[in-house]
Amino acid sequence: MHNHNLPDNVRQWITNSIGPGASIQSTRQLSGATSSTPHHIETMYKGRQHDFVLRRFTKTEWLLDEPDLALHEAEVLKKAADVQIATPELIAYDETGEHCDVPAILMTMVPGMVELYPHDFDKWLYELAAALLPIHALDADTFPWAYFTYGDISAVTVPQWSYQPDLWEKALQIAKQPLPNVPQRFIHRDYHPFNVLWQGSHLSG
Repeated sequence: MHNHNLPDNVRQWITNSIGPGASIQSTRQLSGATSSTPHHIETMYKGRQHDFVLRRFTKTEWLLDEPDLALHEAEVLKKAADVQIATPELIAYDETGEHCDVPAILMTMVPGMVELYPHDFDKWLYELAAALLPIHALDADTFPWAYFTYGDISAVTVPQWSYQPDLWEKALQIAKQPLPNVPQRFIHRDYHPFNVLWQGSHLSG
């Protein structure tokens, strides 16, 4: 049993959220996260093992800028449930930290591993690109959160270290143009190989 690294009130909230009779068998902090503290939660419920991920928003500066992080993430997971690829299913969320000491979400665990060195790079790249199509197909007109940039694009200049300043200049000209008037679509926003899971040679979630 390895559940000593989460406070009792957090563990109680987890089991209450899963259902009557649920018990935590072990917890393990997951590595690699930069914006939150995630834990793998192994539970027994109705005679079967169920694996969940608890994501606790522990970065104070992020919460000061975006105090609705848990609510935002919960609504994102609900929206992502319409995507025809595996995404975590929302189980519960603690919007204010009333139960978990910090805002948090509890979701199902999607099986798979991060793959950074594929045997077939072209197939790997194709599946990464293909997974974006059903995400971008979702209409986001009624979604209450809109994209915004974390940095000031107008202040970005061609870096001195670049060996291809002309390409940088072209890219910056495109990035600094006014946003096009197009339908609002659902996006991942933080799409990169560390946020994609694989089983064997296939993208799993």
